[in-house]
Amino acid sequence: MSPTTQPSAAIRSCVACRRRAPRAELLRTVADQAGRLRVDVMQRAPGRGAYLCAEARCFQAACQRGALARGLRRRLVPVTATDFRRVAGETVRATAEQAVRQGLEDGRVRRGEGVGTVVIVDDRLSRRLQQWAEQVRRLEAEAVEDPKRADGSSETEVRHS
Repeated sequence: MSPTTQPSAAIRSCVACRRRAPRAELLRTVADQAGRLRVDVMQRAPGRGAYLCAEARCFQAACQRGALARGLRRRLVPVTATDFRRVAGETVRATAEQAVRQGLEDGRVRRGEGVGTVVIVDDRLSRRLQQWAEQVRRLEAEAVEDPKRADGSSETEVRHS
């Protein structure tokens, strides 16, 4: 590989909309032995994973079609799109905070001039934090746009395939 050639990023597909994107742009989901769905922000959890766009409509479509259960090859505990969006946002935010704390320890991040500010020295960490911030922003924007059902019924839950 020549010095000017960038290595290609691993491409994955959203199980709902089938959009292909670098894996860093998608949320990786995994299921534990009990079938509880969780977000694998660091994309290193053992076992089979399924990728989703960081958008509620993709999660709902995947639930309605049973695509998550099929992609993970496992029966899943029912979860609503609102719960998934909340947990995903919290998980991404917590992982970003942990990455900054770790960066402060190993020198990839240093304290800034103002109170509570940091300067990210490592480009790779900076790009990853920006991607996580974008995912959280999209998840939170979906929460504002999410229409409530007139009959008061619950949202779509994960279908068991």
